[in-house]
Amino acid sequence: MVSDSRDGREAQPTQTDLQASASDQLVGGILLAISVIVFTYYTTWALLLPLLDESNSIHAYFPDRIWAVRIPVILLVVGGSMITGFVAVVLNKSKKKK
Repeated sequence: MVSDSRDGREAQPTQTDLQASASDQLVGGILLAISVIVFTYYTTWALLLPLLDESNSIHAYFPDRIWAVRIPVILLVVGGSMITGFVAVVLNKSKKKK
């Protein structure tokens, strides 16, 4: 927020302050496209493949179904560990400052 120099109050953001730049929009569009592709692939892999016959040729494009469970579990454990480690470091640094 920008403070108003006349009376010390914070000024309301203008329309240009709220608009995303072209690079922000590009990054957002790329992240959206990646997330849609990953969601579609995983949904097909985990939910639709069990309904199809094993002889169907689409099975060649996907790993074994056990990995549809293992990969998210591994990502959750690694991500949770990273978040816990980050919080521990921040708490240690704030404790040392006092």
